[in-house]
Amino acid sequence: MKGITIIFISIVAIALSGCAQQQTYQSEEQSNAPRSAGQINAQLGLGYLSQKKYKIAMLKLKKALHQDPDLPEAHHYIGELYNQLEQFKEAEEHYKRALELAPYSSVLQNNYGAFLYQQGKVKEALAHFEHALKDPLYRSPDQLYENIGRCYYRIPDIKNAEVNFRKALELNPRLSGSLYYMAQINFDANNYMGTRAYLQRYRSVARHTARTLWLGIKTERKLGGKDAVASYALLLKSQFPDSEETKLFMGKER
Repeated sequence: MKGITIIFISIVAIALSGCAQQQTYQSEEQSNAPRSAGQINAQLGLGYLSQKKYKIAMLKLKKALHQDPDLPEAHHYIGELYNQLEQFKEAEEHYKRALELAPYSSVLQNNYGAFLYQQGKVKEALAHFEHALKDPLYRSPDQLYENIGRCYYRIPDIKNAEVNFRKALELNPRLSGSLYYMAQINFDANNYMGTRAYLQRYRSVARHTARTLWLGIKTERKLGGKDAVASYALLLKSQFPDSEETKLFMGKER
């Protein structure tokens, strides 16, 4: 499950840059008004969270909730903190409370969706990502389409997964996650030239992982690219010697 967390949450755009988050919870008129003590401590807690100073972040966020128990951003940020601390029960309680207080927050909908995906609740996560996508002002619709694609891929509903990965790449051709999944979808459809093309695009924007190298090996075996197989294999064994993909490769070689 940790692998899913790292891959997914890093692409979800938690966006721990206080200013953007603050505007998620306030109207234009409210954003010009003086901030309350609770809001100030919530923003301080968010800043410490972004620096991974968890102890002081917790103190500030609990203080914010003590000052204003109905402050949605404080519940959101402490939910993020509990999630990073792997205290998932507490995280979900605060995410849910934040959504009760601010159901219109697309950033919150997205981040709670990420949490649910991480917990294996894929269909529930999908509903929150699609809710966030309804916001025409959401800053990263490309990432939302990718998140939705990941959910459909895991359901599995490959047709809808591909539709959403393509939309994501139309908006941002450099999304490595979508490029990888499109490569995998093409491989599963026996379109090995398509897989090769997507892996080449992937390599132009991101470093290889064990799974992209293994996919490259399998693809080049199908295409008869012996030199490419050797190149991928060298990288896999040298960079990821203990990975499951390397074990699979070594097993195939015997």
